[in-house]
Amino acid sequence: MCESPEVYDERIVQARKAHICCECGLGIHPGERYERVRGKWSGEWLTFRTCLPCRDLRNLLLSTVPQYCCELAFGDLREACAEERIPFPSPAMASPAGSS
Repeated sequence: MCESPEVYDERIVQARKAHICCECGLGIHPGERYERVRGKWSGEWLTFRTCLPCRDLRNLLLSTVPQYCCELAFGDLREACAEERIPFPSPAMASPAGSS
């Protein structure tokens, strides 16, 4: 069963400084838009930053693969894609700075 967070906030924001995507490990550069999720799970506050291509791929899995209907843990996208034989984004697929 999925663990629901006590507090959850999900937003698309513009980076003011460099970050690393929690899924692909590529850089999120200042000026780029990305998904930021903040929440409190089991009493612990966590923040996850995801580049938009990985966010789109996660949303695709959540909407089309029954086993992921309620949740796909942050950081598990690469493994989920491998299990489903879905190509995982490569650096060549990353969107240019500032695009959505």
